[in-house]
Amino acid sequence: MIIFLIALALLVVAGLCLYRGLTAAAGQGLSGPGGSRVVIIIGNQEPWIEGFVRKLFRITGGVPRQEVLLVDDFSRDGTLEVLKRLQRYYPFEILAGGRCAGRTVEGAAEAGELCFDVRGLRGEELLNAPLFCRLSRVSRR
Repeated sequence: MIIFLIALALLVVAGLCLYRGLTAAAGQGLSGPGGSRVVIIIGNQEPWIEGFVRKLFRITGGVPRQEVLLVDDFSRDGTLEVLKRLQRYYPFEILAGGRCAGRTVEGAAEAGELCFDVRGLRGEELLNAPLFCRLSRVSRR
């Protein structure tokens, strides 16, 4: 009888540990432990932004637990409209008219985020931006 009670107690403890582990994993956001958040600051890049976003998700699309935030820095062309249209096909957030809420690249790195500023890039420079090399390394992990 004592052995049965000890076995039952061990089973209850194991069940509680398993339950806590599962609820902790479910409560973590995409950018929680094991995940990452990619923050990209863009601006006035309407002619190239669709190709950029498509390439971004071609590289990072298979990465589980990864959030993408595109920060539109007061674009005066149709960049924001193109992004809103692309949201129907790709899972990313848009922060319009802001400078990444005061984030710096260093602060983003400390928070576990990858932060890239591609505002000055146009055409082929944008579509072949160095961030794609870094993201492809992250996606292979």
